[in-house]
Amino acid sequence: MSEPRPKQESKGKAFERLVAAVQQAIGPDAQVEWDRKLMSDCGVRRQIDVIVRVGNASKAALIAVEAKHWQKSIDIDTVGAFYVTAATVGAQKGIVVSSHGFQRGALKLAKRLGIDTYVLREAIDKDWDGHVRGLHVAVHNTTILCEDAEIRLANGERHKLLSAASVKLLTQDGRGFFFDRIVKKWLADNPQHEDRLVELTPDSPLFYNHGTELKPVATMYCRATRVTGMVSEGILDRPEDWVFFKCLPDQTIEEKLFFEFRDLQQGADGFKRPPKKSRISTRKRKATP
Repeated sequence: MSEPRPKQESKGKAFERLVAAVQQAIGPDAQVEWDRKLMSDCGVRRQIDVIVRVGNASKAALIAVEAKHWQKSIDIDTVGAFYVTAATVGAQKGIVVSSHGFQRGALKLAKRLGIDTYVLREAIDKDWDGHVRGLHVAVHNTTILCEDAEIRLANGERHKLLSAASVKLLTQDGRGFFFDRIVKKWLADNPQHEDRLVELTPDSPLFYNHGTELKPVATMYCRATRVTGMVSEGILDRPEDWVFFKCLPDQTIEEKLFFEFRDLQQGADGFKRPPKKSRISTRKRKATP
């Protein structure tokens, strides 16, 4: 006999857990619970989609959250009914979160009753207006090519260089600097000399190691040309694909928060139903005579 399939969670319950994950992300220090029943002041237990407790355990403020994954906007009656529920369980604040917005009358009543109205849904291109969604990065690698490089020594000798990048000139204290690096540093302060024949006279004594003898350098010659090398390009997109924002009666939207659905789903997976109390009595029955 095959085992029964586990009951599939409804979209409404899955949305409630996403809302709980958002509340936990907004208030990391808050105590967030999903799908709880609280005793009302009339002695009847009322179901609350998400409960948020903020502050110390002894003086924690209770926030009741209603989450609606409907294919239509929330109406005024839904807001009114939730206000009664939140008030009877002693909530200091009420929040309604919708996946498809609110009717104008619902927003007006919510504002009058002090209930915050939010939307949580997949983000669309328009949601990113005024926000940075991604960056296009292009890195251009440029270098200075020293052509026709030549070293002229104080004794009148002239040495042509096959590769300016491999010839190192030495200072009196033994430090070494490559020919092309010296030229690049000088051109950084004198960019007008690019693509021209450059003649440099060392500010401090430099020596050219020719064979086994160090000979003082009088001048350095080369034609310095700036060359653009490989261009590296990349697009850095923000991974957030869901948006959470507050709706006001005048149809304006307050600051938007963007979330990555993968993170929300991971947070939602951390919320579970409270364990059901056993209905089996543990009291011993009296023996029948």
